[in-house]
Amino acid sequence: MTDFTKPKVPSDVFVGLHEEPMYHFDTKEVTNSGETDMVLPPGYPMDDNVPELAAGIADLDGLNYRHEVIGPGETKKILVYVRGAGSINGDQLPTEDYAGTSFNMTTFRTNILDIPDTIIRREPPVAATTTVNDPD
Repeated sequence: MTDFTKPKVPSDVFVGLHEEPMYHFDTKEVTNSGETDMVLPPGYPMDDNVPELAAGIADLDGLNYRHEVIGPGETKKILVYVRGAGSINGDQLPTEDYAGTSFNMTTFRTNILDIPDTIIRREPPVAATTTVNDPD
C-alpha cells in the first residue's frame, strides 16, 4: 500500500472571502536568493514581498494564497491575501517556515487579525492522506 498526501489548496485555508475575489489580493514579486526551493503553502505568512521566517512572524501583513514553489535564484509573482472581509481556517495554517523552523502559532494567529476585516475560525479537518493498494 502507498500513502499519498494531498498538498493544501487555497480553499483549505481561505474558507470565506466576502467581497469581489480579487479585492482581497495584491500581486507580489518574490525572489528566492537561497540555494534550495522555497515552498510556500496557502496561508504562508508574508511581509510585503518577503516570505516570513519563524523569527519574523510578528511582522506579517499578508498570507500567500496558492501553493508556490520558487526555485533557487528564481523570481516569481504570487498572489498575497492582504485585506478582508475574509475568514481563515486557523487549523489549516502552515506550522513551519520554509527552512523547517516551527512558527509560534499564537503569535501567527494574533497577527493575522491585524489584516483588515479578517477573522480566524475552526473548520472540520480535510482528509489529507489516502491509502491505495499497489498493484505489485
